[in-house]
Amino acid sequence: GTGETLTLENLPSGRYTGLLSITDVRYDQKYVLEFNFQVEGAYSNGWAIVSEKGNTSVLSYLEINPNTGEYIFNADVYGKSNEGALLPNGIRAASYHMIGSYPQVFALSLALPGDGAMDIDCNNMTEIGNVNKEFTSPMPGLEFKDVAYMTEMNGGTVYALTTDGKLYTRK
Repeated sequence: GTGETLTLENLPSGRYTGLLSITDVRYDQKYVLEFNFQVEGAYSNGWAIVSEKGNTSVLSYLEINPNTGEYIFNADVYGKSNEGALLPNGIRAASYHMIGSYPQVFALSLALPGDGAMDIDCNNMTEIGNVNKEFTSPMPGLEFKDVAYMTEMNGGTVYALTTDGKLYTRK
């Protein structure tokens, strides 16, 4: 803002550069401070817990209440955010990473059996990408063995290793 009152607005999760400019009218001097800050997403300050229930996986979230220090458990955050959608059982791994250009978005990646990996937005737990749908389609019956992320200042690249030893990339 400009003026004597500092105003705050909600920003999506990501990394930002702030600029604070102060003018001393008595001496006609201007002071400028540039700083970086990070806004955490709704589901990026705790622990994602993947458990199996029947033939599905359940993605829940555990966080610490900053005011009380007590743990808060949010069961099935993926299902609640996606109108009851279910995840297949057998999820092999879950990891956080940042994607996109500034402001960056925190994503939770789930290694799905036979479906490669799915990226989930940590702000609202909705799907923002699925490796199997977005990669060049491999041969029928081929499964993804592992998925790795390399983040860069302007985004990131996803690498997927398939069971036949080939490497696919998604920008």
